[in-house]
Amino acid sequence: MNSKGGGTVFAAISPMIAWAVYFAAVYALQGLGCTAQWDAVSLAGSNVLTLMLALLSLLALGVIALLGGRGLQTRRAGVSGPASGHDVAQRARFLGLVRVVLAAVAFVATLMNAAPLLFLAPCR
Repeated sequence: MNSKGGGTVFAAISPMIAWAVYFAAVYALQGLGCTAQWDAVSLAGSNVLTLMLALLSLLALGVIALLGGRGLQTRRAGVSGPASGHDVAQRARFLGLVRVVLAAVAFVATLMNAAPLLFLAPCR
């Protein structure tokens, strides 16, 4: 496989790993913030906990988009790569495609996790 990490199985599943880390961090932060009553502290027209969760969500969306972009680069590099390793190039194209698709799934999942921040109080 690719020694740079773009064509490895770990790289292919990295968007879902990023989403899983985000998912765990959001619920840990929410539990901590509700216990510490960060939702009672107003800041910029909202509360501290909601803003922290929103920033974490935006960070996760950025990381997932970056990983998806890297998957697209891996896919394109596999298409235009040297013909000497046909199987290696084919595997890189496939894993790049898997990474792009999983990044799209993780992006939508992150949006679905973050959507309640717009409508609901974090601790009620």
